[in-house]
Amino acid sequence: QVKCRFSSLLYKHLLGWPIVLDDMSDSNYFNFLKSLKDLGAGIDHLGLNFAATSATSDGPDVDVNEKNLPDYIDACLKYQTYARQESQLNAIILGFFDVM
Repeated sequence: QVKCRFSSLLYKHLLGWPIVLDDMSDSNYFNFLKSLKDLGAGIDHLGLNFAATSATSDGPDVDVNEKNLPDYIDACLKYQTYARQESQLNAIILGFFDVM
């Protein structure tokens, strides 16, 4: 018998539940995204765009502004918690459901 604990993010992936910003509250990445949220209109001056996330239908060169900041944060969360390790997560999920 092997005892192991998975992260809450993995459990959420297994259950198909959405990942939200508070799920990463113990990481530096959370602090970064939270600070972006707190900037409000000042976000325009950072020169951020969707290039790292490729999550907008308008293309990766769309600048992040106060209006699309929630979309940017969601895209960053999806990239950080899923897209970076998509093949590994899919293998774990498929293996888990094979056993179930």
